[in-house]
Amino acid sequence: MVEHIKMKRTYIWLMLLTGTSVGCGLGLFLYLANLKAFATTSNQFLALWGEFNLFSSQIFVPLFLAIIIGINVQVEKSNRMLNRLRMMSIKPSAIFFGKLTYISLLQLIIQVIAIAIYLIVGNALDLKGSVDIVTLLTWGFLGWLGSLGIIAIQIAIALITNSLTENLLINFGLVIGGFIVALISSEMTFFYPFSQIMIGLHARNANHFTSLNTIIFGFVIVFGILIGWKIFTRAFNKRQ
Repeated sequence: MVEHIKMKRTYIWLMLLTGTSVGCGLGLFLYLANLKAFATTSNQFLALWGEFNLFSSQIFVPLFLAIIIGINVQVEKSNRMLNRLRMMSIKPSAIFFGKLTYISLLQLIIQVIAIAIYLIVGNALDLKGSVDIVTLLTWGFLGWLGSLGIIAIQIAIALITNSLTENLLINFGLVIGGFIVALISSEMTFFYPFSQIMIGLHARNANHFTSLNTIIFGFVIVFGILIGWKIFTRAFNKRQ
């Protein structure tokens, strides 16, 4: 894949794994720090899932995605690769979806690793209760789907910003926005694009999706992808 060839020396997969690991590690620390509070929980395995994924999915994964996407786009902007692609009449949609596919595949691999780590930690702690493996894989897949809209928006932001710092500040604001929305209403998080990884992973709410939840979840993801694609293509066509 072209994107992999361009970025193979940047170790962006390691950055994304680091972000996921830091978030999950923080969740594990908080779980262990409040172990007495979870002692009476009938399904400690499920409780660990929420703690394990909450900070990772809502803060660290989106921010580290922003970093690797920002690096990817800034490298191409600095060496005028995007301008050369434009002169070669390569459609901006092809460039956009190439980046979306590459980053999302990396995120899928990291998501599988995170689930494996969770299972290892949960069994090592000998927790009460259990979570069906099919349910875990389903939640993991939904969490990955939730990342697609975020990645699409972040690709667009990386193109229209002038520096990696500016890119990260905007993404940080969007991440913090997820906390603000959650404080206002937990139901509103279903409509906020940057909360969709958390929603898909069921990190805050272990109840299975209703039909309405599924429709809203899918709509927000598609909306995020379309917004990212539209902004990217317009900005790409305006570049000199």
